[in-house]
Amino acid sequence: MIERHTPWIRARVVPGSGVSGAIERVGPLTPYLTQTIVEDALAAGQGTTVLLDVRWADPSALVEALRRRVEVLTARGIHVALRSGEDGSTPFGRSAA
Repeated sequence: MIERHTPWIRARVVPGSGVSGAIERVGPLTPYLTQTIVEDALAAGQGTTVLLDVRWADPSALVEALRRRVEVLTARGIHVALRSGEDGSTPFGRSAA
């Protein structure tokens, strides 16, 4: 069961030039989902862009922790763009049910 106050993330892994398709993942920000996103990006290879959108009422500490988790990607030539929203409401249009 996911805790009600767990931050949510939307991640889009866009492969580098010449490769079609993208992977998008949306869900609660757990260590498992973070690792899955990192693995998706590493498999896509150098030149890939990872777009991360985090929704949380106070994103500053969360954003810094997330940056540390994905810094392995930047070391391998993968661009990471991180956007945070200060909206604590239900993320990305999902129902609260």
